[in-house]
Amino acid sequence: MAKRKLNRQQRWRIEKIQEERRQRAQRKVERNHPVASALGDEQTGVVVANVNEDSPAQKAGLQRNDTIIAINGRDVKSVQDLRLVVSQIRPGTEVSLKVLREGKERVFKAELGTLTDAAAGGQLFEGVELSPVTDELRRQFGVPENVNGLVITSIDPDSEYTRRLVVGAVIVEINREAVTDLKSASALMTDGRNLLLLYYRGAFRYLAINPR
Repeated sequence: MAKRKLNRQQRWRIEKIQEERRQRAQRKVERNHPVASALGDEQTGVVVANVNEDSPAQKAGLQRNDTIIAINGRDVKSVQDLRLVVSQIRPGTEVSLKVLREGKERVFKAELGTLTDAAAGGQLFEGVELSPVTDELRRQFGVPENVNGLVITSIDPDSEYTRRLVVGAVIVEINREAVTDLKSASALMTDGRNLLLLYYRGAFRYLAINPR
């Protein structure tokens, strides 16, 4: 009996289920990571998603996977906390960051603005980490040279977007405008419904999404 050929939508759903299973397995591994162990089950803070080479964030000493737990003495337990604190400080101001790195607390001085690029920038959607497409990410996720935008590098299993987005997908456009980086993506987002053009494993598709 011949096997029934799957269409693109069916393949997308199967790949999505497989990716969710992979993320759940990865989640179990991450619970044994020294950062997770130090924070315990009630893990709080904002993980630094990306630090560009020669950027002010790098010069301040921040590293990828650092967890910001306080700014100027004010606790940061979520991306919302970070954005609230940042909104109350003038851009360009030097701030004191309390960071958890490999289970140990450290304090850094950083210029505001670089902080939002390095940490909150990866959270355009709650629990979804994004990064501009690089040569390394192209190789990792099989993104062709003619596709640019923001690649989804990880999704928190508890995120409301786990059933709609997938790791390795590239956000090419938002509301029919090309996406180049986190800053441009944020500027293109509107309240209510947003139309995303996604690329994933050789296919483009549109997705309407309402960020919260």
